[in-house]
Order: sequence, then structure tokens, then C-alpha cells
Amino acid sequence: MPEWNNNNLACLKTWIHLKVLNQYDKVFKDAGSLKMNQLTFWNQSASSELRSIAAKTICIQLDNMFRLHDKATYESGSNLELATENMHTIMTNEDNTIADLAFIVDDNYKFRGESDDDALL
Repeated sequence: MPEWNNNNLACLKTWIHLKVLNQYDKVFKDAGSLKMNQLTFWNQSASSELRSIAAKTICIQLDNMFRLHDKATYESGSNLELATENMHTIMTNEDNTIADLAFIVDDNYKFRGESDDDALL
């Protein structure tokens, strides 16, 4: 499994965009281990359906930020529906972490400046 690392563009971009979306206020090194139920969208008193809607909204926002701001493209075999569905699956499980989300992001998006050598590892 990959590790939470600021040299990984998916980790870095996931961290900064969730921070911009006001989901937490942690520095990079402390953010990877945060669980989904520690993010601001996760309302313990809301129904799972409402949390799912909130997570879906964030997934769409992240996709827009990755593609429009960061100029990321989808990895081969991925697309809008698959990428957001994969992120949503992670975000709706309270025990998953931001690092888990970043690893799914890495599977679905190719960021500008990302080395093709990473795919060989």
C-alpha cells in the first residue's frame, strides 16, 4: 500500500483541496490519519443518506478541483462516474482515512508533473 507522502501529488492535492473545502485544519503530516468521521461534513446526528449526499458533493468538488485547477486527467480506465464513485465509497465509511482517499485519487487521476515511472512501482 502506498504511504502518505507529500511527494505524492495525489496526497498533496487531496490534502490541500479538503483543507480549502474546510474539512479540517491539520498540517499535512497530521492529516493522513484523520478518519472520515472526523471531517466537518460527517454529522453524527445526520442519517447515512444525508452523509452520503454531503460526501457526493465533496467528491464532485474534488473532481472539479483536480481537473480544472490542477489540470489532472483521468487515468486509463477511469472517468467522472468511476472516480467520484470510488471517492464516495471511501468517504462514506467512517473508518477510512484521508490517506485512503488519496490512494483512490491516485488510482483515478494523473496529475501534471506526475512521473510515468510511478506506474512501474
